[in-house]
Amino acid sequence: MRLEVQHIEVIAERVKRLRFVSPDGSPLPSFVPGTHIELTLDTPDGKLVRQYSLVSSPSAPHYEIAVLHTESSRGGSRFLHESVKSGDLLEVSTPRGTFRLAERASNHTLIAGGIGITPLFAFASSLKERSESYHLRYSARSRERMAFADLIGQEHAASSTLYVDRDGGSSLDLESVVGTPDGDHHLYVCGPRVMIEAVKRIATERGFRAEQVHFETFGAASVTRRPPVRLHLLQSGLTIVVPPEKSLLEAMESAGAWVNSDCRRGDCGKCTLGYRDGEVEHLDVCLTDEARRTQLTPCISRAISDSLSVDA
Repeated sequence: MRLEVQHIEVIAERVKRLRFVSPDGSPLPSFVPGTHIELTLDTPDGKLVRQYSLVSSPSAPHYEIAVLHTESSRGGSRFLHESVKSGDLLEVSTPRGTFRLAERASNHTLIAGGIGITPLFAFASSLKERSESYHLRYSARSRERMAFADLIGQEHAASSTLYVDRDGGSSLDLESVVGTPDGDHHLYVCGPRVMIEAVKRIATERGFRAEQVHFETFGAASVTRRPPVRLHLLQSGLTIVVPPEKSLLEAMESAGAWVNSDCRRGDCGKCTLGYRDGEVEHLDVCLTDEARRTQLTPCISRAISDSLSVDA
């Protein structure tokens, strides 16, 4: 659907909030906190598809997202920050995703790193409305880079703690904030891969069940740029060259190969493929270490070797 950019504002250093409305005033498809929308962007370098979590209330007549202009942007955040203006029409998908609040949990701990605050801010607002027990833990490089910091202070003062990085590390001590799984306590984490992996490890050690730990990355910003890779598609019989600015998945799609996918940031595992004859830098958060020996998520992971063969 084509939606109008109604309003843009700077809400933190390098972070803009964008509001979308229907051009004819018709109601937008409903959503629940934690879901995201997909934007198809017509940039000077071609079409890009990027996902952004919804931060607006499900009862609002509009969609809102917050976008960090990343230093390593592959075009999406740069285009939204530098080229898009109020009144523009963008192609926007219906809300989707599997990052959801658990029902009937006794307690919710929300752990956010950087722009990973976006879905967790929506979670906190929903939990407050539901009068459920929660605590939001938010870590960023500086107070100036904290999106929604003022709103969090106003609306969630009694149920939030903000942490500013210091001396090259974070003042957020994950060992102390994860807690225990007693009474159906649920954890939600969104941020850098290293944060997610640490929470998963600590939670496993503490005895949390897998269904008590929910996570989502902020995806494309963590993709490592590497030299071109020769990719052999074993089922299709194609050999393609993956340029540094494209993911393995994007290159396969450009070549006409179909791969099932959803989140496109290494969270859901739907695009998982078997691989051989090469080495992989795994950047997903969904596969186990055992699975990574023979499988990869082409949406986010990259080849370390000059060539790679995949079952596609």
